[in-house]
Amino acid sequence: GDVFMRKNIIIFMSMLMVLGGLLTPFSQIDASSLEKESKQEYAQILIYEDEKESIYVDVPKDKEVEYRKDIKNEEFLSNQINMARETNSVEPNDSIGTMASCGGSTVKYFNKTGVINTLDHMDNSINWPYFLSNPLFDLAIGTAAGLVSKSTFLGTVATATAWLTADLYNRSAQYWEDSAMMILKGQINGVKLTVTPNCGNSYPAVFRTYTRY
Repeated sequence: GDVFMRKNIIIFMSMLMVLGGLLTPFSQIDASSLEKESKQEYAQILIYEDEKESIYVDVPKDKEVEYRKDIKNEEFLSNQINMARETNSVEPNDSIGTMASCGGSTVKYFNKTGVINTLDHMDNSINWPYFLSNPLFDLAIGTAAGLVSKSTFLGTVATATAWLTADLYNRSAQYWEDSAMMILKGQINGVKLTVTPNCGNSYPAVFRTYTRY
């Protein structure tokens, strides 16, 4: 009976070892594929720009050449622009709203509050809301213009607001300087960024739309 029991134990242990050997490669493959997916690199391509609106797309690096060829086709390009605009219909407000990662959009606003918070981080010796009111407005605008033209402005915006540095540096420093001054002068209310994943296709993976509103 003992011999029979020992044989069964040996057979059982052997089966576990074989099973373990079969499972290990699958788990390694799964981990490897996940790691590879997480390291996917993207190229950011500008597909439309005017004074008020700029539309970028994030395209997998291995699809970049193909995509650049595709957008030379006016119909394809027009469809891409329309897809981006369909996702950019959120009404401007002072909040940051994050919706579901697929089928939704992340929306950020850089408005007068954001500009004043940034100026305050750069020079907190000034009561900016009061300084920007009449009759001190012209003097305040001149002082603000001196601050927003500094090389530290964009980095301070990221610190003073909820904006990511990468989202800011997608546009030129001049764009943000001009936008900040336009906001302070009441020419626009702010800049809105809408980031929307393309759920149906990874080509492009993401639409990014910057809108002066």
